[in-house]
Amino acid sequence: MILSTSISQLFFLGGPFQMILLTILLSTVFFAAWKAPRWVDDIGSIALGFSVLFSAFNFARAAGVVIECNGEIHPSVVWGGIRCTAILLAYGLIIFIMSRFVYMIQKPRI
Repeated sequence: MILSTSISQLFFLGGPFQMILLTILLSTVFFAAWKAPRWVDDIGSIALGFSVLFSAFNFARAAGVVIECNGEIHPSVVWGGIRCTAILLAYGLIIFIMSRFVYMIQKPRI
């Protein structure tokens, strides 16, 4: 169950490289809110775009594994891969939503 999994386990299930990149973008959102509020929305969109891109790559890799096994693969393996991809996508979506809230709160005045 995803709720009984610790944050560090979710971090590594999503893929360390991808999750580190998204975490850097999350910290950049908060830094930009302090220094360059106009960039907050763009950085959140970039995080969402990266998470969708990485998810597409992960789905392609999973499809390649299923093809290599000639379809004789246990469903729990496939759903485990989908779970890892969903974690990555959810993290990018959370960063995007947080950036939108920060942007709405600190909307730059013209």
